This record gives sequence, C-alpha cells and structure tokens, in this order.
Amino acid sequence: LTPGGTMRPAGTMATMALRVSPHVSWTRTWRAGAVAMAALLLMVTAFVTTRALGIGPAASLMGKGSFGERETVVVADFRPPADDSLIGSTVAEALRTDLAQSANLAVLTRATVRDILDRMQRPRESVVYFPLAREIATREGARAVVDGEIVRLGSSYVISARLVSSIDGAELATFRETAQDEAALVPSVGALSRSIRERVGESLKGIRRTAPLERVTTSSLPALRKYVEATRLQGTTGEEARALELLEEAVALDSTFAMAWRRIAVIINNASGGNERSRTAIETAMRFRDRLSDEERAFTEAYYYTRGPEPDYGKAAAAYEEVLRRDSTNSTALNNLSVNYQDLRRFEESAELLKRSLTTATATGSNYTNSLLVLTALRDTAGIDSVAALFAANLPDNNALWEARSLQAYVRGQLDSSVAEARVLARAPQSGRQAYVSNGLMADWSVRRGRAGDAMRYLRELRRATVGDVGTPVTTTLLRADSAFMHVFLRGDPREAAAVVRRALAPDLIASLAPPDRQWLPILAASAYAGDSASARVAHAGYVTDLSERSPMRTFSDARANAYLAIANEQHDEAIAQLRVAIAERASPEHEEAFLMAMSHERAGRPDSAIVWLQRTLSAPSVGFGDGLFLPAAKRRLGELYDAKGDLRRAIQYYEAFLDEWNQPEPEQEAVVRDVKARVAALRARLSPG
Repeated sequence: LTPGGTMRPAGTMATMALRVSPHVSWTRTWRAGAVAMAALLLMVTAFVTTRALGIGPAASLMGKGSFGERETVVVADFRPPADDSLIGSTVAEALRTDLAQSANLAVLTRATVRDILDRMQRPRESVVYFPLAREIATREGARAVVDGEIVRLGSSYVISARLVSSIDGAELATFRETAQDEAALVPSVGALSRSIRERVGESLKGIRRTAPLERVTTSSLPALRKYVEATRLQGTTGEEARALELLEEAVALDSTFAMAWRRIAVIINNASGGNERSRTAIETAMRFRDRLSDEERAFTEAYYYTRGPEPDYGKAAAAYEEVLRRDSTNSTALNNLSVNYQDLRRFEESAELLKRSLTTATATGSNYTNSLLVLTALRDTAGIDSVAALFAANLPDNNALWEARSLQAYVRGQLDSSVAEARVLARAPQSGRQAYVSNGLMADWSVRRGRAGDAMRYLRELRRATVGDVGTPVTTTLLRADSAFMHVFLRGDPREAAAVVRRALAPDLIASLAPPDRQWLPILAASAYAGDSASARVAHAGYVTDLSERSPMRTFSDARANAYLAIANEQHDEAIAQLRVAIAERASPEHEEAFLMAMSHERAGRPDSAIVWLQRTLSAPSVGFGDGLFLPAAKRRLGELYDAKGDLRRAIQYYEAFLDEWNQPEPEQEAVVRDVKARVAALRARLSPG
C-alpha cells in the first residue's frame, strides 16, 4: 500500500523487495534450493547406505550380518503389570500378528509354540517368558527372541522390548513405545513392530505398504483380549464352547474383527459340520477381509470358498497356493490344501503336501493325523508307520496320538485292535475331537460286526459331539436317517426303514430348521436304499431348493442326489449315468458310489457288471467313517452272485469274508450268520462229496 492507502502494483513491490535485499536474485534462490535438495538426498542416501551396510547408528541387523534374508523369531509373552496378567499375552499376540506381515521374518505362532511345549513335555498352557522362549528358539533354530515388558504409569503404559540372539543371548536392539491410555496400546504395539522390522533391515517401502496393526486385528483392546483368551482355551484345554462365547463377545465389541469372525466359523463348523451360524460368521469375515494381513486374508478366502455360501474349490486352492508362493513352508496352508485334495480324492497329491508339512518347524497334530488318514486311504503301511513314529517323537503328549496307533492296526486289517483305545475314550472323551473320532470308529466297528444297536448308541454320541444335544431338530433328523440305514443294511427291513424316513420328513421337523441346515441328502440316500420313491421325491426337491447351490462340488453333489432319486424310482440306467458323472468329478469312486453302481447294474440284469463294481467297493480308498455299511454287504452279495453263477470256490471265499466281518453279531442278526454258515457248509459238501 502507498502512504495514502492506495495499492502499489505488484511489479513495484517486487522491485522494492530486491532493493531492500540487493543480494537476492531468482538465480541465487534456485541455486540455494538445488544445494539444499542435493544435501537432503545425500543425507538420505548416506542413511540408507550405512543402514544396509551395517555401519553407524542406523545400521540394520541384516547389514551387520546378524540376520539373514528371512529369519525365524520367537515372541515371548511380555511381562505384565501386577494388576493385569492377561495384557502381556495380549500384547505378545498382537505383536506376532503384526510381525507376521514382514517379508523378512517368520514368526512362530502361538499354536506352534504349544506343540513345541508338548515335545518339551511342558504344559501347553505355560506362560512363555524369555527364558522358556529362548529355549524354544534354540530347539527350533530360531535366530532371535523378542522379549518385552509393560509398565503401567497411571493411565498410560510404557512398552519396552529387546531383540535377543537365541544363540549367545546377546542383546541385538532395544525398543520403547508409550501409550497414553489403554485405547492407544494397539497402535503403540504396531509402532513397536515397525521399529523392529526397520531395525532388522526390512525395506521402508515394504513396511509402509503393510496395514497398521489396528486394521489387521482390531482397534479394541478388550476385543483383542477376548480373542487371545479364546485361542488359548481352544488350543490348550479344548474348551471350545467357552472359546466360542469369548469370540462372540469380541465381535460384539468390534463387529469388524475379521480374525475373530473366521475363528467362530471354524469352531462351529468343526463341531457341527456347518450351519447357518458358521456360514454367517465366514461371510462376515469375508466382508471385512481388507482388515486382515495378506496371510490371514488368504486363509479367510480359502475357508469361505470351501465352507461358505459360494463354494469353489478352485478359488480355495488358489488362495492356499498364494500363501505357499510367499512361504513354501507354511504348514497350515500345506495342511488345508491337502484337505481340499482329499475331498477331491487326489490322495497322492494330498500325501505329498502333508509330507512337506511334516518337515516344517510349525507342523501341528493336525498335519500328522491328516497325513495318517491319507496314507490309510492309500494303504501305505510303511508310510503310516513312519509318520506314526515321527508323531510320537515330536509330539509325545498330543491327545490325538492314539489315532496313529489305531490306524496302524486298521490298515493291517486288525479291526478289533484298531478300536481298543477308541472304546475307552468313547466313554469319557477329553475333547470334541476325541468324542468325534472315538465314537465314529466305534460306530463303524459295530456295523461291521453286525451290531445295529451298539452302532446307534455310538452314533447318538457322535451326533451329540458334532451337531448338538440329542433332541434338537438337526440331531433328530440325522439319527432317523442313521436308523433307516441300520434297518436296511443290518436288519434287512426296508419297510421299517421307509417308516423311519417318513418320520424324518415330518413337516414340523423340517420347518423348524433353517434351509441350509435341512438334512436332505441323508434322508434322500436312506429313501433310495429303502425303496421309498415318494419320500425320495420330497427329499430331492428339498435338496434342489435349499442345498444344491451351496454344495462345494455342485456337479458331484447334484449327480449323487439324482442317482439316489433314480434308484428309488427303479430307473437303473439313469442311476448308472448319474453315478458316472459323480465319479468323474473326483479321482476315484468311494465305497458307496461303487456299491450303488453294483446295485444298479444287478437290478438292470447285469450280474457280471455288478460283480466288477462290488469288487471295486472292496478296494476303494477311504478316509473317514462309513465303510462298515458297505464292506460286509458287498462281501455277502459277492458270495451270493458267485453262488448263482456256480463258482463255488469264490462263493465260499466271499461268504467267509462276510462271516469274518459279522463275527460278533447281536441276537437279532444271528439268524443271518447261521444261514450263511449253513450255505458255506453246503457248498463245501458239493466241492468234496462224501
């Protein structure tokens, strides 16, 4: 402004400024800026270079040679303040989760640490402070331990951590973060993690690219506490009901807590085989998957595509393979992908994945038990013995170790020995898995021995362990289908089987179930074996309406359902055509598919084809329960077909194989055994007259 208040032209103002500072010029200004920028770039370059080379205060551990490209670390439970014992394990778990995003660190999960404690003959629920963490790191060849402490100062917290060499106990680096209050603890742990990753030598670009901890877990510390306590209960004491309660409390505090939603889905699905609650949980986890680390997101997507409302085994496999591209030793991805291959009956590929998983430091009991099941399907006795020995050596206190002994006997045909421990455990199981496996084995054994009453007793306990208390709509429906199978296969009474099926179709019972929980396929199968076409049509229509779109392998499931309906309607060639479609969807037929093919061929007047398929029934690989229904029936029917053909020696061979199965029948089945024995005696007399 001029003294009179008028505006001076801009050019005049610029001229005056230059007169006041005669040494200022645009040339000098740009030159000074360039020098400053060059100096800044030089400083940044020097920082990055000295950090990479391990020189000076910015030196990274990778630059110094203290760390390799991808090292394993153990995160110890942080020492907590006196008034809050759980916060130490909560902070440690949060730190594990965030460090797991690192491209340069492999962090032992809490589940892996529990299995290592098993091998060390320590309680799985042990608090893992620094001395024990260093012992674990030394045993597993981990490079370092993250040790820490939380100090409470009024309402604020000071989190201190140090990175310690597991080899010589040397302190490699120290870190410190302050949280103004409890709500700031999760972001502070994230900042601590970033400092550790930077000091190790991870690129700053890589660190910035990963999501903050409060996004990959939860911003709610109370929710995180409940999640950590739930995983502890699930992994140490098997208290899955209480773990589920805590997880549901966690998502009530933070409805976007995707890790908790995923775990809810897994617990419910493992206990019940899946229902509307588990599907809702995995749908919610999927909806918030952007709040997960890359690895957790891949596992969530894979689970969604196998157990969610939009099943797609190809997408599930792609998710697991993405994890394995980043970390080829990820035992969880190897295990879960192997289970997908089992469902597809690609047993050799499944076995190879599990073999790889057992060489990792993070292999758990599930890796061993799944490997044993696949090797049983392949009838690989040497492989089973090898894995069983490794299981006993590495996890000597694992509560599934008895399954290895059972399968070793089973694959050798020592059926009674295979259930010796199952018989005891079925009376007082210590976990949900023990209840499921022991009662399943005993139900299968009972059927193969001709003991329908015992089989139903064990099946009731099996349904109780996996679905819920007897008397609930789902359990009632399944048990009625089970009973129908017993009437057909053991008691030879299809009329009573049909009556039981009609009770399973009671309108009030069906209406009480959500559509995805309606057990149409077991009812449809029971209707087919009972020859009840009216019930089969109802069950088939229900399957198409409620379940077809939700099937993980829809072509396979639809073909099986169509085959059951055709069998019930006595459309034998149509049944064969549908079974061919089902069998083509997987690498090999299972026992029931082969048995159904044999039954359809025989009813169509082709006994020779029936014989071929009955023999395939006996040789089909299998994982899980259910052989007991089809193996004795196939042996007895082979005896009858060879008898009709006049092939007396083979008839005797298969009749006697049936008698070896039904060697402890209940009184109701003894008449069948007497008749077969009498027939064998008559055939032997014809072979050796006089």
